[in-house]
Amino acid sequence: MRGAEYVIISKGALHGRDALELVFEDGSDAPFVIHMLSEQCDRLLPENNQGGGFVVTVWTRGGNQLRYPGKYRVVENLPDVSPWSEH
Repeated sequence: MRGAEYVIISKGALHGRDALELVFEDGSDAPFVIHMLSEQCDRLLPENNQGGGFVVTVWTRGGNQLRYPGKYRVVENLPDVSPWSEH
C-alpha cells in the first residue's frame, strides 16, 4: 500500500452485491487490493463523477497515514484489478 502512486476505485457487482474495489496501483503484478460492499461506506461517488480529481486517505488509530490521488470508474463486475489505462 505504501508504495502506490494512486488508487483506482472501481464500483461494480461482487458476487451479486454492489461493491467497491480499491487498487493501490504501484505498477506491480500484485498491487494491494481491498474489496468492500457499498453498504460499508457512508457515501458513494455518483456514477457521472468517473475520472480523477480527488484524494484517497488511509487512516489508523494514529491518524492520517497516507494520501493518494484517486481515480474512479464504474465496471460491470468485480474483481476487476485492471490498470487505469484499460478503461
